Amino acid sequence: MTEGNKSGLTEKSNDELVTAVCHALRVLRKGLGISQEELSRRSGVDRVTISRTEKGRPASLLTVIQLLRGLNRLDLLNSLMLSDNITPIATVAMTTIEKSESPKGEYPDW
Repeated sequence: MTEGNKSGLTEKSNDELVTAVCHALRVLRKGLGISQEELSRRSGVDRVTISRTEKGRPASLLTVIQLLRGLNRLDLLNSLMLSDNITPIATVAMTTIEKSESPKGEYPDW
């Protein structure tokens, strides 16, 4: 198994990954001894949405972030955040973005 596939995530379907993430949110909540009502208050996410999410129904990225914030576990997003290290891929992406932006002071062609 490769370094990036130690947990076998690449072999799982998208539906299986959604279910696993939803289950993990429930385990986190229960591990903290927080009710769905309390998590709703902390996160601003409706309790029914929390219940559906924990049962494996797909949730928006915003909902997942709100739930992680309510669980005080935003640290779980650290591996997704861009680092200060510039890689060749990041450099190419930034160059492409810079080239596609209109020069300052000029109006875009609409």
